[in-house]
Amino acid sequence: YTLSLHDALPIWKRERIPPHMTHQLATAAASPGNTLSSIISPAVTLAIILLLVVTRVRGRRLEPARLLVADLILIAVGIGESVPLLHNTTLHGTDWLIGSADLLDSLIIGTTRGFTVQLYQRDGAPWYRYGPATVALWLLSILIRIALAAIASARHASPLVTGGDLLFMLGLALLCQNLMIVRRHSHPQARPSHPVEPADAALPCTCRMTRR
Repeated sequence: YTLSLHDALPIWKRERIPPHMTHQLATAAASPGNTLSSIISPAVTLAIILLLVVTRVRGRRLEPARLLVADLILIAVGIGESVPLLHNTTLHGTDWLIGSADLLDSLIIGTTRGFTVQLYQRDGAPWYRYGPATVALWLLSILIRIALAAIASARHASPLVTGGDLLFMLGLALLCQNLMIVRRHSHPQARPSHPVEPADAALPCTCRMTRR
């Protein structure tokens, strides 16, 4: 007896994939750059955060215009990375939920960090630096983002939510933080009077003793 090819080969049961997952898998396969972007974008974001924390813990001069312009540039770069993904992606319920949680993380924690940044005077100019609470809030924000990325990956969310919006959300969080810093700086009570240097503080006393 001869068997046909159809009878000889086993027939496997194919799992049915939801339509939105099929579209997202096809989009990811059709655009190889998504995989590279999903690796580069988190690495660049983490490098920026580490650089910010290290340099701001030591203290930097407060220049409001320069501070806010840098945030706007970062947001623009993030939008430039996100727009191509929007053209090839259909957002579903999971994408909206994770994206909303990420947006709230940027707005709320970013604004809260602005309250924890220390403002002080140095050489007659306003300075600012990150305190322990500021660094702790940065770590909390990173942990929340990692958790959201894990949920997005498990739920097969779109590439836009799993990492394509990182730079945009980072820029938005920094903008909220720095707007609060600038607002506190412009308020009189936001600039406590600290002695510039111990030697400078003792100088008027020395002069008065010399005059006597």
